[in-house]
Amino acid sequence: MHTDSYELVDPGEPNSAARRIDFAQETGYKVGPETAQYPSHLGDGIHQLPQEHDATHHRTLAPWTQEILACVVILGAPLAMMGTLYAHAGQVAPHWPLKITINALLSIYSVVFRAAVGFVAASCIGQLQWTWFKSERPLYDVVRYTDASQGPWGSFRWLCTHHLRQPLTALGAIILILAVALDPFVQQLVRPVVCIIASAEAATLPRANYFADTTEDAGFSQDLAATMERAIVAPTTGIEAHCPTGNCTFPGEFGTLAYCSRCEDSSAELTVVFRCSAGGVLDQPEASPKDCVTNESDSLYIAETSLPEGPYSSYDVPTIMNVSYRLLAGGNFGSGSYITTEGPEVFKMDVFLNETDFEHPMRPGTVTVRLIAGKTPISNRHFDPSTGVPLDGCDAPESRDDWRCRGYGAATCTLSPCVRMYNATVVNGRLTESLVSDSGSMSWGTGFENTGLSMLDTLCLTEAEREHLRLDLGYKLEPTQRWIGFNASNGDYAHNNNTLTTESLLSRRCLYTLSNDFIRDDAFVQKLEPHMVGNLRGVGYGGYVNDGLNGILPDHFQGDLLPKKLYDSGRIDMRHIERTFADLSESLTKYLRTHASSGNYSAPARGVVSYHTTCVEVQWPWLAYPAAIALLTLVLLELVVSVSYTRNRPVWKASPLVWIHQSPGQGAGPLAGDGTGTPTLAELERRSKLIPVSVG
Repeated sequence: MHTDSYELVDPGEPNSAARRIDFAQETGYKVGPETAQYPSHLGDGIHQLPQEHDATHHRTLAPWTQEILACVVILGAPLAMMGTLYAHAGQVAPHWPLKITINALLSIYSVVFRAAVGFVAASCIGQLQWTWFKSERPLYDVVRYTDASQGPWGSFRWLCTHHLRQPLTALGAIILILAVALDPFVQQLVRPVVCIIASAEAATLPRANYFADTTEDAGFSQDLAATMERAIVAPTTGIEAHCPTGNCTFPGEFGTLAYCSRCEDSSAELTVVFRCSAGGVLDQPEASPKDCVTNESDSLYIAETSLPEGPYSSYDVPTIMNVSYRLLAGGNFGSGSYITTEGPEVFKMDVFLNETDFEHPMRPGTVTVRLIAGKTPISNRHFDPSTGVPLDGCDAPESRDDWRCRGYGAATCTLSPCVRMYNATVVNGRLTESLVSDSGSMSWGTGFENTGLSMLDTLCLTEAEREHLRLDLGYKLEPTQRWIGFNASNGDYAHNNNTLTTESLLSRRCLYTLSNDFIRDDAFVQKLEPHMVGNLRGVGYGGYVNDGLNGILPDHFQGDLLPKKLYDSGRIDMRHIERTFADLSESLTKYLRTHASSGNYSAPARGVVSYHTTCVEVQWPWLAYPAAIALLTLVLLELVVSVSYTRNRPVWKASPLVWIHQSPGQGAGPLAGDGTGTPTLAELERRSKLIPVSVG
C-alpha cells in the first residue's frame, strides 16, 4: 500500500527546472523535465526505520547542546531563588525600582525555569518516539507523541493511553504535568509578615543616680504636694518615655533612685475599750450603744481603739494613738439626732518618729506611718459600714482575722529611699516597666563628705574591686549580696591603679546618691508629714443597723485625702493599704527620676527605637517542589541520551522531517541505502530547505 503523493512542484512554475536539478542532486531522486509530483510516502515503510546506524556518527553530545544549556538554566533558577530568598529572609521587604516585588522576581525565575523544563522534556519525549517506533506501532502514535511533547494535556492523554509501557516517556509526561503547578508553589515561598526593625534613633527613659534637688526651692513643696495628690487620686507612675515610633525596647536592666514601700499588719498591738460617759467602762467584749442608753440626753457610747504609746509627730511627748468612736445614747435612742455634731471618729494615721528627739524619722529619708481603722458598733457583725448590707464570705473561720470582716485593724507602713532595677518596653505607645529587684530595706551609707545617703550596686564591680571592699575597706560582703550602704568618702582609695572614687562609681552607674540638700534635717520627710497625718469621721445620718441598737450608719465620711483613700468607706483591708502605699512610692519615685539633673550623673536610660514594617518570611519547604522537578528533568535527559546511544538511535528528537523523508519501502529513499549512512537532523533540515511544498 502506498499513500497518495504530495504535490510538490508546478511544472510551469518559473525556475522549476533548476529546482528539480537541485532536488535530484540533494536527495538522489530521478526527476524528469515533466515530473509534476515528487514521491514522499508515509505508507508501507513507516515501521521500517533504519535498524543499523553509523555508531560513531552519533556518539557525541553536540546534538544535545541546547538541552544541556537548558539544564544549566534549570539548575540556575532554583539556585537564584535560594540566593534571592536567603539574602532577604527575615529582612525588610526590598524596595526595588519600578516597584518590583520579591514575588515578581520569583515569578520571573519560575517562568524561565518552567520554559527550560518544558523544552528539555519535549525534546526527550520527541527523541523517545524513535525507540518506540523501532517496533511496528499504530500511525496515530505519532500524533500522541507529538501532542505529549507539546504540553500537559497531550501528556495526560498519552499517560491515559499507554500508562507506563514506555517509562521514560511517562516520566517526561509527568514532568510536563507537574510543571503546570509550579507557579503557586513558588509564590508560597514568600510570606509577608509584620516585623519590628530597629531604628538609628535612641529611646530614653528618665532615671537618677544622683539627686540634689534642694528642699529650699520655693516650688518644692508645691511639686511634692502635687505628687502626693496624683498618687492618691489617680495613681500612675506618670513616667513618659521618649519613643518616636511608639515601639521601643530597653535592653537589660537599668537602675534609678526610688522610694520603696512596706506595710505590716499591727492589729495584734491594738487595745479596744468600750465605755459609757455616764457609767464608765463596759466589761462586755462586744458592747453596743444600747448598753449606754439612759434618760440623759448627753449620754455617750464610746469605743476606743488604741496602739501603744509612742513618739508621734502630732505630739511633743510619747502618746497613745487611738480612734474614739462616739455616739449619743441618751433619751429616745434611735433617732437621727443621736449622731454627735462632729461625727464619730473611724480612722486615724500619724507619722512615727525617732524616740530620742521627737523630730527626725527613725531612719534618714524614711517616713514611718501608723494607722488605725477603729472598731465600731457594727464591727464583727459582718455589715458594710457605709451601707449596712451584710457582707458575704465572713462566716468561715479563716475570715475572722480579715480586716473586711472584722471591721477594724492597724498597720505600720514605711516609705524609704531605695534603688530599683527595671526593664522596660514601649508597645504601641504604651510604656511597661517591670520591677526586677530593689535594694529593699538595706541601710544606706553616707554620701559626700559624710553627708547624704549612698548605695552601691556591687554587680557593677570587678572581682578585684569586690575584694578591695572586703579586705581593704572592711565591708562585709556576702558572695551573693548585691547592695551595700557605701560611705562615699571612702571611695577615694586607690587600688591597683584603679580607683573606687565617687565620681568613677557614679559615672559607671554603680553608685546611687541622695545629696545632703535632699535629706538635710530631714526636710524632705518633714514636707511629706502633713500628707501622712489625719483622721476620718462619719458624718450625717445614713440609717440604722438593727433598729439603731447596734449603731447608726453615717451618710458619708469626712476628713483628709489620704485617710479617705485608705479607709475606702469602711472597706479597708491590708491589700488595699499595701496598694495605696505602693502608689505613693511610685509617685515619689517618679519625682526623683524626673527632677534629677541629667548632666549630674543621671543621664536617661537609652533604648532601641523600633518601627513596624513588612518583612520577608521564607517558607523553605515549598522549594522542594521546583527542586524535585529540576532533579527529575536532569535524570530524564541523562537517561534519554544514554538509551539513544546504547540502542544506536539517531538524535532526531521531535522533528517531523524524518517521517516526510522516509521512503515507502525498506532500503529505498534518502534515509537508507544512499551510501552515506543515516542522516543527522541537521542534514535533514538542510535538505528540507530545498524542497518546496504546498497543500491544495
